[in-house]
Amino acid sequence: SPDPQGMPDTPIAWHVHTRSAGPPPIKTDKGWLVFYHANDAKEGYKYKLGAMLLDLADPTKILCRAAAPVLTPDEYYENNGKPGIVYAAGAVVRNGTLFVYYGGADKVVCVATAPLESFLDVLVGGHQPSLASVSPAQTA
Repeated sequence: SPDPQGMPDTPIAWHVHTRSAGPPPIKTDKGWLVFYHANDAKEGYKYKLGAMLLDLADPTKILCRAAAPVLTPDEYYENNGKPGIVYAAGAVVRNGTLFVYYGGADKVVCVATAPLESFLDVLVGGHQPSLASVSPAQTA
């Protein structure tokens, strides 16, 4: 898969400082769905989730990326601990629903969901997909 550090920065300014891969890619009929977390120099403390789609035959080719984060640390539980932190740790599809498991504030385990086909259609269509957060479980 492509090196997240080597992704061009110009069109996607929110992730120019740090990028790290998230869970293993999910194979879809439109390509490999990849989640990653990133931040920028202006908000170096705030980690957000991004999404991109890679070519199935050649996963070094990025087909499309969300122009803005698909999940930002806006909920109280994503800021009660180490504030402003979300990072994807797992992702699965069950019965057509995408579940992205993520850490919040280095303190809680959370899950965010979206209908998979809608998420992909919006991403491929050049629009902004998003994930809906569900209440977390305390880990510390």
